[in-house]
Amino acid sequence: MARIKGVNHTSFTVSDLERTMGYFTDVLGFESLDISPRDPELVQTVTAIPGSGMVVGYVQGHGQKVELVRYTGPDDRGQVDSRPCDIGFAHLAIDVDGIEMVAAELEAHGLHRVGGIGSVADGPNRGTRAMFLRDWDGVCIELIEAPAAP
Repeated sequence: MARIKGVNHTSFTVSDLERTMGYFTDVLGFESLDISPRDPELVQTVTAIPGSGMVVGYVQGHGQKVELVRYTGPDDRGQVDSRPCDIGFAHLAIDVDGIEMVAAELEAHGLHRVGGIGSVADGPNRGTRAMFLRDWDGVCIELIEAPAAP
């Protein structure tokens, strides 16, 4: 009988593995696990993209494993430019203390703010603050700061 055992990883396609892994490790506190190429035949079989190849880097932390993929082909690959409201948009949400400080550290690594810091007014998350930042490839990180305990 088939069953789900768990979530393996979240993945983002990036242009520069080392640069992206830098803010995951230096700012977000993830550990760098590995950077290695994948067999092009396997990549082409799984992705159904002739001429594709990839190098994969993994970072892990806070109960999450993130796969960062740099494709080495095909030559006609492009870049996604989606907005948070667009179907298929994805982001990684990180719980933080000191949202402004974490945002400033990410900005020092080249990420930029998508909007401002918003505060939840009602409901079970009342007082929680959140914001989006994006890197040069469009990878979106949401920072979430819960209100201080009374």
